[in-house]
Amino acid sequence: MNRCLSARQSGSLPEPPPEHRGQSIQGDESHRHALKPESWTQAITTWRATSTAARAQTRWSRIPRNVAESMAFEREPIPLATVEHWHTNPPRRQATVGPQEPLAGPKAIARQVLTLEQQIEQARFDTRALDDQLVHDLHTAICAPVAPHLAGWRRVGVTVGSHVAPPWPLVPILMRDYGRDLEARLAAQGLETTERLLETLAFAEGRLLRIHPFADYNGRVTRVFLRLVLRRLELPPVRLAPGDDERGSYLAALAAGDRGDGTLLIGCWNTRFRSAQTDG
Repeated sequence: MNRCLSARQSGSLPEPPPEHRGQSIQGDESHRHALKPESWTQAITTWRATSTAARAQTRWSRIPRNVAESMAFEREPIPLATVEHWHTNPPRRQATVGPQEPLAGPKAIARQVLTLEQQIEQARFDTRALDDQLVHDLHTAICAPVAPHLAGWRRVGVTVGSHVAPPWPLVPILMRDYGRDLEARLAAQGLETTERLLETLAFAEGRLLRIHPFADYNGRVTRVFLRLVLRRLELPPVRLAPGDDERGSYLAALAAGDRGDGTLLIGCWNTRFRSAQTDG
């Protein structure tokens, strides 16, 4: 199983925001001394100093890579060129000759993830609370076209590697508490670039994956949700799904978090921001 609003009610992809139209894709205190705040904070400062239009274009252009990387991490790769084509050619704009083959399996999932990332950049979710209901709705949108029976909180026990997820009857309560805790952390954090920011982001990611609230697609919905968190905090569109060379260390960070040690996952966020300027 994967470590992973109802957005679309129709079969067509949304319009890009006006500024994108016509553009082509061109833990505890012990870890604190090990961080390099002058590095990751500078990446954030540089990003926020960029014009609003430039930031919007960067985020929009990076969406296909976000989707391709997320699918590759789940061992269901979709060619980047395919996702880029979807991104720039919504179905209703494509000339149709004869019947079109419907998307199925991983392609259908990737298309839904793409749609959600587009809607995030169109500000569709900007007024929504970053809570358990939003996570639930994002998951429903992702799995609805392929596995609607998996929509909603899981009703089975789950073991992922050595991690035994909490019993399924506790999931609704744990997710409600997760949403409230995250809301309080974000309110206290604001837009400050203190080391507490890394802790908040590590909590947002690690706790959600630890609860493992769904029977499947937990990793993909977590990464979509984190896109919303990054947008809300005016943070760079960092790479969230690690490549093969980073896979082992990332899974080790999640495993440590499952044991109550968030130091490694905090380090992952440090690295993500330090890499943002060259990874964009």
